[in-house]
Amino acid sequence: MKFIAATVLLFEIVFMLVGSSYRQINSKLKSHAASKRFIMTAQKKRSVRGTIAYKEFKRMTGSANYLVNMGLGELLCLILGIAALFIDFDSICLCAFSTAWGCVCGIKHMRLDWENEIEVIKQSSAVAIYMFPNMFINMGLIVLTVYLGTKMNHNLIMGILIAAVSVLAGLSYKKAVSFT
Repeated sequence: MKFIAATVLLFEIVFMLVGSSYRQINSKLKSHAASKRFIMTAQKKRSVRGTIAYKEFKRMTGSANYLVNMGLGELLCLILGIAALFIDFDSICLCAFSTAWGCVCGIKHMRLDWENEIEVIKQSSAVAIYMFPNMFINMGLIVLTVYLGTKMNHNLIMGILIAAVSVLAGLSYKKAVSFT
């Protein structure tokens, strides 16, 4: 309880000190002209597509959340790629579809007007559109596999499951490539 009280008290002190002079600090920062040593250099010419790509690259490299998600994605791809050498082919049924479907949703529902990188990474419509169909398709395939496993040969069921997921992954990949 003492820790919470001390934290709240410290926050209030800092808030009062900075809050009381916030307008002064902000107006002084904006009121000064550029240094006389500043020299305007030639501007680089880029295409509209190149400009947007460069802007997004700068935003991406300036965001810790974006970089961590991207880095973990690459790390997981590497780990799963190596693991694929040692596990059965049917375990790879669903990763290819999920990845291709995620690409389709990310490309089709891009959000380029974001203010905060969390909006794109965690709160965009592409994330919801990716997660729910992916989750329901995976659950449906697993339930169907378990149900049919009691009535049919396991190897036949796995072959059908692999074929179904491969078709879904191929269609998703084809759709993702058609956007570019």
